[in-house]
This record gives sequence, structure tokens and C-alpha cells, in this order.
Amino acid sequence: MATERKGSEASRLSVSGPSTAISPALHIVAEADCDTLKPAMTAGVTPVTASLPPYPPYHCEVCNPHHTRLRTFTKLIRGWWSVELASMALSFVTFGFYVGLLKYYDQKTIDDDDWFIGRPFSPFHSIQALTAQIGTVMRVCMGLPVAAAMGQLKWHHYRQGSGQVVFKLQEFDAASRGVAGSLKLLFSKHRLHSPNITLGGIFFIGTLYLSTAVQNTLSQARGHHRWQPTSSRFPNSSLPYSTYYNFSAWADMTATDREYLHADPGLKSAVLTGWANPNNLYRLVKGNSLPLSCSTDSCRWQNMTSLDINYACNTSQITRSPGGYVSSDQANITNRIEVKGASGIPTSTPVQLRIQTSDAIPDNSSFRGGLYDGPVMIAHIAAISDSGRIIGKSRQRSAQEAVECVLYWQIRTDFEMTYNDTQKRFIAGKVIENATAWVEPSQGPGRPGNITFEGPCNRGSNSTIYSGDGDCLYKVSIDAHNGFQRYLREFVKGSVRPAASTTDGADSGFLPDTWAVDMLWWSWMRNLDAQDPSPLRSAVGDYVYRLAQRTTDAIRAPSADWMQGDVWTDEYYEIRWRYVLFLCAMLVASVYLFFFAMWRTREMPAWKTSLLPFLYHGFGAPAREQGDDFSNLAWMEKASGRKKVVLRDDGDGLGLKLRDFKV
Repeated sequence: MATERKGSEASRLSVSGPSTAISPALHIVAEADCDTLKPAMTAGVTPVTASLPPYPPYHCEVCNPHHTRLRTFTKLIRGWWSVELASMALSFVTFGFYVGLLKYYDQKTIDDDDWFIGRPFSPFHSIQALTAQIGTVMRVCMGLPVAAAMGQLKWHHYRQGSGQVVFKLQEFDAASRGVAGSLKLLFSKHRLHSPNITLGGIFFIGTLYLSTAVQNTLSQARGHHRWQPTSSRFPNSSLPYSTYYNFSAWADMTATDREYLHADPGLKSAVLTGWANPNNLYRLVKGNSLPLSCSTDSCRWQNMTSLDINYACNTSQITRSPGGYVSSDQANITNRIEVKGASGIPTSTPVQLRIQTSDAIPDNSSFRGGLYDGPVMIAHIAAISDSGRIIGKSRQRSAQEAVECVLYWQIRTDFEMTYNDTQKRFIAGKVIENATAWVEPSQGPGRPGNITFEGPCNRGSNSTIYSGDGDCLYKVSIDAHNGFQRYLREFVKGSVRPAASTTDGADSGFLPDTWAVDMLWWSWMRNLDAQDPSPLRSAVGDYVYRLAQRTTDAIRAPSADWMQGDVWTDEYYEIRWRYVLFLCAMLVASVYLFFFAMWRTREMPAWKTSLLPFLYHGFGAPAREQGDDFSNLAWMEKASGRKKVVLRDDGDGLGLKLRDFKV
């Protein structure tokens, strides 16, 4: 049965000669005989078909059991322009994605790649690789409709009244298949015979430059600096801020009384660093003590709010007393101290310089009742000096001076903070002056409340406590506050007194009783030599300023909260839009050729670049179902799936050619 079916199919599809037309009469007979043959074929009896025409239409399924009528969907996909239309639409989508990508990367820093760049399993490890792939996709999506249009136009070229040489058909077909054929067409004498096909050849040659043009649009520019934001994948500009400081230590590890609380070791180190002034403050370049990240020469952060330690200093009035003593009720300090005499009996003596620290603001202080007089107050630092005791007869003036300073908690919002890596310094912003603080209620024995502020939230914060009113809470634990106070009381104190005096009143030596006052004394002496009108105020103000600065960094350094900023860079992506014009021109050319071919050949079957029309033009008309369209490419593809040919020489003088295969 298999051999018989093959023979029947080969007989049905084979062509041994030129096509023979079927007369209307024979067509009617064939239809009638087909109805007559149904019972016989159903019963398995082989009918006599000699009276049938050589090429029956086989419109019934019984007579032609292997025929399957093409569905409309198959004709639409294979025999029309559906695939080319989808390809053209995809080229527009790809072009839109490409333009959006360029706009995104315009003016971006070099290392600011998007999330799909550089992933472990991503095929793109740079933006250049992605743009190259876009160029490849565009070349394929635009090339398919253009090739189909050129192939269709070559058939239309032969619909002219005058005949055309067959060689031209071969040249046009080769041009529709790529760059090599397009080059041959442009250098042939037929290049102007079909301007649209020639334009298609130029298009294919232009696709050689497409990937280069796509990559040329995205270039790396240098020459002028600009601020560029960084992303979470590239924290090139990060700065910590503090929303809750609760670090403290016990001076006696066996004690539980809060009287033994001390400052955190990191805060102690900051106090020592801030006080260790090398006595050239005006020439000193400030070093940074924050663990910031800045990958370029400069970085910038805007609108950052954090816990902060600040200071304020005022000059205090002094009162002179007999015996060379001076005092200040406002600062609650005097230069009179008790020392042991030679016999061991305590005696009072005036000193050249004295400094002391307390936890409370004195009653007569200029800071009493102000912004700093409350839970925010950390320490009150007072100093007094009598330069007349060290100047001697060579100096014509003596200066007695008193100064008081306060250290206090605050929250600070810097609208713009810039870090310069060369000079190692900050150019800071502005303090929120109206942020008030309160102490939270105790949460039980051994759990005192916190010193709390309410202020603006930082963008991108992941651990800030919200107040419920749109602001955030910033807190300092009472333990950390008390420990800091105790360490300052123990460290920032001391006095300097003459060790002995000569007969002319000159000092022969000095006895500073603490390291802290020794450092301050040398700065004060330097200011005296520089004829500073307020030598003590300048010296104490410098030291307290550095205390506030370094301790602020210390409370922010251990924080897990940080903000990303901007980097000052001179290397960034710059879009050269003139190369996009080349891609636009290619897209316009492909759209024109494709839709022109659809319109110009709208009354023709869509053969495009298929080889099947060539084959069926060279063979006789194959058998087909009544109502089928022989010229439809989809039907050709279906029929060619059953037709078998072989390349051979039958000795008929035609030589080696494709011939019908017969079993």
C-alpha cells in the first residue's frame, strides 16, 4: 500500500511535459466521475480512470486523500507580509529602547552602569557591549523587510510591457540577499534600471557601518567638571550621619552605679585628638576623621541632618583683687588656687592661666537661660589668665582676661557639604537653630530616658525613627551623655603657675599641672606674641572648636546610617546625537522600501525572495485543489513538501537539470 500511495502521489504531482489546459467539458465530466468513483474507492476497488483528463482538479478528499486545504492563518503568515511587518515593528521598538538608553546615560559618570550591566550571568559587562547588540538587532530587524521588498520588486520589474533579460533577474535577486550581491549590482550596468532595488543595495552596504555608528553615539568626555550623583551599586560618595548615639563605658567594670560611667573609647580618642593642637592652628590643614567614601577629588552631600556637637564662647568680665588676684563671677572662675607651701601648709597663690569644666552653667553666666541651658548642655568650660605675671619689664602692657564656653548637643542640617580631597576639609552648611530638645521619661529602673530632637528626615534612611508628623527623631542616651560629661570634667582642667621669680620680676620657669593646660598655655603665649587683642578668647575658642569638631565626627563614625552624594568628576558619558541620524536614515529607508513594495505590488502574489517561484516557473503546473491559488507562496511551500525532484541528465539534450523524481 505504501508503494502504491507513493506511486499515486508521484503520478498526481509529476509533470512530464508542458501544461495542458482542461476544457470546461472535461472539468464537468471529472466532477461527475468523481462522484461516481466514491463508492468504488471506498470499497477498495481500483477504478478505471483512463477517461479522466491528465490533470484532474481532485477537488474531493476521497479522490485526493493527501491534499489538505490551507488554512487562512497559514496563508496570512507564509503568503503575505506578516513576518516582515512584525520585524519592522520590532525595529521601531528597538530604536525606541536605544534612544531611551542614550537619554538615560547622557551626562552620567563612567562607572554608573544600570542594573542589567555587569551582573554575574549578564551577557553585557559594559554599556558598549549592550549598544553593539542593539546594532545587531536593528540590522536584522530592518534587513528582513528590505530584503523581502527588493525580492518582490524584482518580480514587479518584469511586469513591464517590454521584455527584460533574464540575467538582470539574477542580479536583482543576488542584491536582495546581502552585501556581496548589492556590491555586484552597484558596479553593474543594471544599477539604474530599478532605483528602488539599487537603494536597497545601498541600504545593505550601509548596514556594515551600523554597529560602529551605534557605539559611536556613546562616548566618554573629559575637560570640564560637573557634579554627578552616584547609585547604590557604586557608593563613590558616601557620608555617615547619626540618628541615635548610645555608646558609653564603665570606669569600674564591677560597678553598676552610673556615677562610674565614662565616655566611649572612640569619643575619648576624639577629645585627645581635638585638644592635641600643634600650636600652628592658622596654618594647619584640617584632617578628616569621618569614614567617608569619595572616589574623586571632591564630593558633595546636600540636605543631610545628623546629631551634632557645637560650641559657643563669650568673653567674661573680670574683677581684680588685692594680691594680684583676678576673678570672674560670670564665668565662675578665679586665678587663685591653693598650693602646699614649704612647710606643707596650704597657701593661696595667683596663677598665670587656669581652665576648669563643669556640668552646669553658672548662675551669672551669659549662657544662663538661653538655648544652651537645658538637656542639650554637655559642659561649661571657663578659663582665666593674667599675662602681667609672665611679661616682665620688657613688656609695656599686661592683659587679664576671662572667657567661658559651652559644648552642647544639637541636630544639624547641612544644605550643602563639600569635601575636598586635596585640602582635606569640609565647606559646611547651616544649623537648624530652632530644633528644641527634651528628655524622654524613664522607662524603668536602670533605663533612663533619652535626650531627643525632632528634625527633617534624610532621604534614603533605613533606620531613622519617625515622629509621626513627617519629621524624624534624633536621640542621645543619658548614659552616653553622662559619660561624656565626666570625661570632660576630668580632662579639661588645670593651671599654670610660675616656678620661681628673679629679682627683676622675670619668670624663671612654669609648672603646668595637666597636659591639657600645658597645650593651651603654649597657644595662649603664641597669641600674646602675635599681639592678639584677645589672646585667651582666641586660644580657648580654637581648642573648644576642635573638641566639638572631632567629637561630632566620633559620634557619626560608628553609625550604620550613611547618605550617598555627588562626585566631582571630569569623565562622563556624552551622547553624539549626529550618529543617531545615521540610524534614523537607515530606518526611514527600510520603511520606505518596505511599504513602497507592498503598495506597488499589491495586485501581485507576495513571492519576495523565495526560490519556489523559480522552480514552479520551470516545471509544469502541479495538481491543485479547486479554488486554491497556485500563485500563493504558502501553497507553493505546502505543495513543494510533497514534490520530489532530482538533479540528473536524462540524455535528452538538456543536460544536467532538476527533473521530476519517479519511483
